Amino acid sequence: MARGRIIVGVDFSDASRIATDYAALLAQEMGLGLHVVHAWNPTGWNADVLGDDAALTMALSRARERAESQLRVWAGFADDSGIAVTTEVIDGAASRILPEVAGRLRASLVIVGRHGHASLAHVFLGSVSERLVRISPCPVLIVPPNGERLALPSRILVGIDFSSGAREALHDAIRFGRDLHSDQGLTLVHAYQDEREQWLSNWSEAHLVGERHQDERSLKKWVANEDFGRLPVEYVAVPGYAEQMIPSTASKHRCDWIVLGVQGRSALASFLVGSTTQRILRLAHCPVLVVPPQSAPESEGVD
Repeated sequence: MARGRIIVGVDFSDASRIATDYAALLAQEMGLGLHVVHAWNPTGWNADVLGDDAALTMALSRARERAESQLRVWAGFADDSGIAVTTEVIDGAASRILPEVAGRLRASLVIVGRHGHASLAHVFLGSVSERLVRISPCPVLIVPPNGERLALPSRILVGIDFSSGAREALHDAIRFGRDLHSDQGLTLVHAYQDEREQWLSNWSEAHLVGERHQDERSLKKWVANEDFGRLPVEYVAVPGYAEQMIPSTASKHRCDWIVLGVQGRSALASFLVGSTTQRILRLAHCPVLVVPPQSAPESEGVD
């Protein structure tokens, strides 16, 4: 893993306050600097001001200065942890600015906060996170609004669907697990969608148990050549849909992070981000690390 800075996106909401605090904790543990970014994208200006170029220029300049001053105050809280903190206000939308800054600084991680409760999270996820996780050059950690329970990840859940995206997610989970000294290791989870077929076919409980064991053996076979070092590894296969079973398994096994891969960077890939991954983001009560494909957007297709 590149030893670049951690980037945290700030919009001065409670969600980004929690994300900044957590970013500082991770940066301290990993020995990295923290770069706090605010995407300056003013909207909703009064029509009278918009009609006067001089007044508009002055209003925008003053508002931007206030944002820069507020960001310095905001970052000052992270300074208290003893890590190196820098700030930057950049014109543009957060979903474009954060990947650009991450690429320029060769960041190890981008962190953003999830707005609201699960029922409202789609407002934020659809506007920023969905695009961010598709085009970011490094993993993106989305932090839920339950900051009082956030801690360094002792146990990390990795969603496995046997795809190339899951393989890349596993590799980053291993690296973060080592860097953050995750003493309880990794829980590899595969959700197989055959509950309905089992009922329709009137399969017996014995057959169900056999299928579950076969899936766990498949998980072990799939990771047979991986180097986990000293990280303990647990294998879990559960019947059901991934968007439901991964968050519930994370809660049941007391996992501190969920790690997911994204299939492809193309425009069509937003459908994948918007379905399974986005539902997991809404339901998860712990941070979710979304790992983008390593290949460039123009050369990547949809699996």
